[in-house]
Amino acid sequence: MPQRRQNDWQHSIDRRKFLASVGASGALALAGCTGDDGDGGNGNGNGNGNGNGNGNGNGDGNGNGNGNGNGDGTTGSGSMEFTVGVITARSGSYSFLGEAEFEGAQLARQHLEEEENVTIEIVTEDTETDPSTGQERMQRLVNREGVDFALGGVSSSVAIQMGRWASDNGVAYMAAGSHSDATTGEQCAENMYRPTCSNSMLANAMGEAMYDTADSWVIMYADYTWGQTGEAAVRNSLQEAGGTVVDSIPTPFPNDDYTQYLNEASDLDAEGLAVVIAGTTQRIVTQQFFDGGFDQEFEMAGPLHEEAVFWGMDKEIAAETGVWATPYANCVPHTDLGERFVDEIVEEFDSSPFSRHEMGYLSMDQLVRAALRAGSSDAGEIRAELEGYELDRTIKEGDHYWRDDHQLIQPVDTITALPVEEMQDDPYQSWYQHNTRKEGDEVARADSGCGL
Repeated sequence: MPQRRQNDWQHSIDRRKFLASVGASGALALAGCTGDDGDGGNGNGNGNGNGNGNGNGNGDGNGNGNGNGNGDGTTGSGSMEFTVGVITARSGSYSFLGEAEFEGAQLARQHLEEEENVTIEIVTEDTETDPSTGQERMQRLVNREGVDFALGGVSSSVAIQMGRWASDNGVAYMAAGSHSDATTGEQCAENMYRPTCSNSMLANAMGEAMYDTADSWVIMYADYTWGQTGEAAVRNSLQEAGGTVVDSIPTPFPNDDYTQYLNEASDLDAEGLAVVIAGTTQRIVTQQFFDGGFDQEFEMAGPLHEEAVFWGMDKEIAAETGVWATPYANCVPHTDLGERFVDEIVEEFDSSPFSRHEMGYLSMDQLVRAALRAGSSDAGEIRAELEGYELDRTIKEGDHYWRDDHQLIQPVDTITALPVEEMQDDPYQSWYQHNTRKEGDEVARADSGCGL
C-alpha cells in the first residue's frame, strides 16, 4: 500500500500563493480571484480579466495552457473564492444521473460555505453524453467563465476526454461518475481524479456472490470503454471465484431494444446473465428481461447498481434482480456525515439519495478542500494535496484514501432487493438491503496500468 498522508488540514490554508502562467500574449493568468476588497482588489480583477481573455488566443481554446488555474482565490477579506464547473449529462439517457451529481455538488458547496471561509460559484454545462461536446463545454467554461476546477462526466468516454483536456491545460478535474478502469488506468491523466469505484473494484466485490448464485454466466455489456472494461473485470472476478463465462455479448449504446441480445444469450448454455449496462438503458434491458420471461432461464447480477434506475420500475421486478455491486446506496453503512447527507438530499432537493448524489458531493468536497489546504487553485498544488491523502470526512464508513494513480480507494458493497412489502417510499425511496462489504485495498488492482 502506498504511504498515506494524514489530514494536515490547517497546515497551509493561510498561505497566499500568486503563481503566474504566461500566455501567448504574455498576460498573467490569475484565476479564482473574483473579490475586490482593499489592496487585493486590483490584482484579482486583472487576474481574471487577462487570464480568461487570453485563454482563447490561439483559436483552439488552449491559449496559455493554464489560463484559469494559478490564482490563490483569496479576497481582500482573507476568504477564498472559487468558481467550479459542473459539466455533466443534463439530457439524454444519463440525464437523471447527471442531475443527481449536480445536486450532490450543490449540497457539498452548502456544507463547505457553512464550515470554511470560502465562497463557491457553480457554473454548469450539458455534455449531451458526447465526448467532443463535453470537451468543448469544459473549454468554454475554463476560457470564458474562468472556472478554477471542474467535475462531472457520467459517461466514462466523456470523462476521459474532458480529463485529458483538463490535464493538458492545467485544470484539476474530478471524473465524478466514471467507472471505466481506463480512467485511472492506461488513460489516466495528471489532473484527472476518480472519486468513485473502478469497474475492477466493483467486479471484485461481487465475483464470489455471483458464483454462489450460479456456476455459468453470459455477460451482456455496453460496447464502449465503461462496458468493455466492465466486461473484462466481471469475467476476471467470476473466473477467479471459480465460475465460468460462457460468452460475452456486446450491445450498442444507447439502445432501446435488447430483444435480439437476450435471445442470443438464451441460446447459450448458461445459468446467469451479468448486465454491464447503465442508466435508462439498464432499466430498458431489465424490463425486457422480465417481459420476455428470461428470468425463468437466468439469474441476474451486475457490477454497477444505481437505485434510481430501478425506482423507475415495478417493485415486483426490482425485487427479483439479484445481487449487484454498488459504489454507494442509501442502505450501506453510513458515517454521521452520511446520515446528514441522506437527510439533506431529501430536504433540499426532494430527491431520494443514491450513488450519483454521493459522487457529486465527494467531487466538490475533495476539490475545494484540496485547494483550501494548498491555498491555491493551481492544478499542480491540488495534485500534491490529493495524492496519498487520507480522508477524514466521508459519507460511507470505512477507509478512504487517494492513491497515486488518482483512484479514491474505498469500501465496495453488494446489495440485494428487499421483499416488496418492506420497500420504503417515504420519506425517500429505499428498496434495497446491504449484503456484503469489502475494503478498498481488497478489491483494487495492485497495478492499474497508469503511467503517472
